[in-house]
Amino acid sequence: MDGIVYRPDETTGELMADNVNLNKKIIVDKETRQRQIDGKNQHEENQKIKKLRGPNYTNCFVERWPELNSNAGPELGALFPLLLYMQLDKDELLIKGGNPARIADIADMIGRGERQTKEAIKRLREIDVIIKEGSGPRNTQYRINSKYAIMGTFPQERKDQMYIRLYHKEARDKLKQITLEDANILTRIIPLFHYSEYVLCGNPTEPNRELVSPLTMAELAEIISIKRPTLISHIGNLVKAGYILRLTGIGNASIFKVNPDIFSRENTLNSETAQALRADFNRVASIHERESKAAELGIDTLAD
Repeated sequence: MDGIVYRPDETTGELMADNVNLNKKIIVDKETRQRQIDGKNQHEENQKIKKLRGPNYTNCFVERWPELNSNAGPELGALFPLLLYMQLDKDELLIKGGNPARIADIADMIGRGERQTKEAIKRLREIDVIIKEGSGPRNTQYRINSKYAIMGTFPQERKDQMYIRLYHKEARDKLKQITLEDANILTRIIPLFHYSEYVLCGNPTEPNRELVSPLTMAELAEIISIKRPTLISHIGNLVKAGYILRLTGIGNASIFKVNPDIFSRENTLNSETAQALRADFNRVASIHERESKAAELGIDTLAD
């Protein structure tokens, strides 16, 4: 019944468990138990990640982004927070308080006055990333052009298009720490991070991780159509806010990775790479927190 073979003892005749089979059963039981423990731990970790990321994300279509980077100016900074205010299966309408967002609502979303907001929306409409519908203050509504981003069900004809997921919760939680000028950089890097390594690179779909080519500061500036001094001035804010991680590559050149709980191309919820990168972001966040507290206290640094 229990799968163990019993044999009579040669001296006493008493039935004894066969040691070989007993040991095998013990090993199998240990392996089964370990798999159960590992599965439970993985489930708990996945639940933590789901809670951290939140349930909502916008799908941004990679193929459309190069033309945005080429044709748009600093108004792309306004697009980043607007992508976070899309709602599920609402046909890309910008929604505030359950209703279509008006200019005053959009101004609140992007943290600008109404005059500046109107100018930004006008420019985003000119490059066809924002669509205005209706007329008059009561009937006008705005939506993100679905050529660039959607939230919800994919049309069948777009199932095979490459896209990235922009998670709302973590991205919105950090918005107050950055400016629209910083957000302009975030919008532009959306198609540039590697699908499994999260590094900003020139070949984000390269399957061989050894061949991934990280972008230097100068290369990144050229690709996203931003002057290098401007890029340098904003990268620090994005690192401090936790959107980007800055690392030292070959020859002491800076390379950059994105936060896996804000940007993702992976189908796996919690890959080993994402886990390690998440730990790096948490470590850097702790350093910045200590530095901030030390500054408040007027001292150089705080001990761990």
